[in-house]
Amino acid sequence: QGYVGSRIAWVQLETEVQGVDIAVISVYVPHHGRTAPSADDTFAELGLLLDEFDKDPRKRRAVKILMGDMNGRLARAYDYTGRRREVKDAEGVKSEVTGCWSVHHTDNEMGGKLRALLTERSLFSAGTMFKPSRKVGGAATYVPFGKNAARKAAGLDHMCVSRQWLSSVENVRVRWGPSEHRWAIANGQQKD
Repeated sequence: QGYVGSRIAWVQLETEVQGVDIAVISVYVPHHGRTAPSADDTFAELGLLLDEFDKDPRKRRAVKILMGDMNGRLARAYDYTGRRREVKDAEGVKSEVTGCWSVHHTDNEMGGKLRALLTERSLFSAGTMFKPSRKVGGAATYVPFGKNAARKAAGLDHMCVSRQWLSSVENVRVRWGPSEHRWAIANGQQKD
């Protein structure tokens, strides 16, 4: 187990399946525009960590789970009827890294950076494969409140899995309970 900087923590878990470990990487990517640390710094550190995984044969075979607050909006690769849309990254390369339940029609700048990382590392945003259980907020992981309440909800938290293990994912949920318990505020508003 280890960490990189103050924004990335990871653990590698041994399983009973011979030669297949699980590597869980949790990351917080700072908001766009922050400079110390910046999102680019965090993506660079994350890339270096993933390079280390690629160098070690045992780590290379691991099921990689990358999760956290990425502050990036990823466009859905399918419309709600299940028809595939063509989504391209910044260089115009087709890059399908989401399912049909992403709440966004287009990437924002941070989403573009995240899409590039996921495409390069053969990861998929597994949370976008599941239909949300409720209409209000849908698959959003950030719901604005207070003076920002008029803004739309967004999907900024992602749980990404190695493509070869994607069919093993049965459920992905964002649970507000632990953070509400830890950082509850008197008026009952949720905190990101």
